Amino acid sequence: MLTSNTFIIVDDEKYFTFSNDDMPQNVGFYAFGKEDVPDNVKFKTKEKYPKKVLVWLALSAKGISTPYIGSTKGPAIT
Repeated sequence: MLTSNTFIIVDDEKYFTFSNDDMPQNVGFYAFGKEDVPDNVKFKTKEKYPKKVLVWLALSAKGISTPYIGSTKGPAIT
């Protein structure tokens, strides 16, 4: 139960990568046969831990926080 002295705070964070792997429209490649596909497309490498930026924000009835924007090293721990 909420009283007049309490309020709800909602926060969220999002990791943005620089590799465009999160965009499904960027992953397609069409060819007539396997022999027509270049090796750099066939055997595309992918970073295990790509560079990314963390954006965090909180909001409540009292207002919005200052966004936190920071870089991360290694895998995200969720």
